[in-house]
Amino acid sequence: MEAAANLTNRIRTLDAFRWLIVAAGAGALIWSSILLPAPKLDWRFLILAAVMMLVSSRFAIPIPGVNTNITISDTFIFLVLLLYGGLAAMLLAAVEGLFSGLRISKRPLVVAFNSAMMLFSTSLTVMVLRLCFGPITDLRLQDFSHFVGAAGTMALIQYFSNSGICAVGLAIKEGTSVWRTWQTHYLWTSITYLSGAAMARNRFQLDRSDWPLGRAGRSADHSDRLLHLSQISKRD
Repeated sequence: MEAAANLTNRIRTLDAFRWLIVAAGAGALIWSSILLPAPKLDWRFLILAAVMMLVSSRFAIPIPGVNTNITISDTFIFLVLLLYGGLAAMLLAAVEGLFSGLRISKRPLVVAFNSAMMLFSTSLTVMVLRLCFGPITDLRLQDFSHFVGAAGTMALIQYFSNSGICAVGLAIKEGTSVWRTWQTHYLWTSITYLSGAAMARNRFQLDRSDWPLGRAGRSADHSDRLLHLSQISKRD
């Protein structure tokens, strides 16, 4: 009887935590829409988003015991963040979280939580990058050491915020400590974020000298690069 009551309380607490993250994600989206500059999106952004959805859906690693999984989508989110700015990356992260949530659950709250978690963690990454390194789209104008520091910070903030939210949710579900849950289930996932940031950094470094947002003359060349990126991701 007591065990059933404890289970019921954990389920209620978990749902309350999920609603909290959904509200935080909505607040982050409103904040970013007001304060961040509007991204200059083009058809190349749509190609990059489509490739991300296709590749990440085929290379999703489920986490046992919790409704979430690990994908290579952070590579694409990081690349969009560097190329198009924070708001574009947040929108892409929210869409990726939505589709990822639909693959692991049909419950609306779980799907909304997954999308909001990606949105909120990406918004934290954007905020820290802007505070520490200035406008994100201006990173291409900085020296190499400055850019490497920004890329490393980007990966770590995304990792700790994303895995931290997941760890809290799983700890509530299992009735264990957040620290033990994070060590057991999420410590090793840091490699996916660090490698994703490294791949995005390398692609951005190749493009930084000739990436004019909106210049049509190089569109075919950049499309080839996006296809090359998807091939690298599939091999990994």
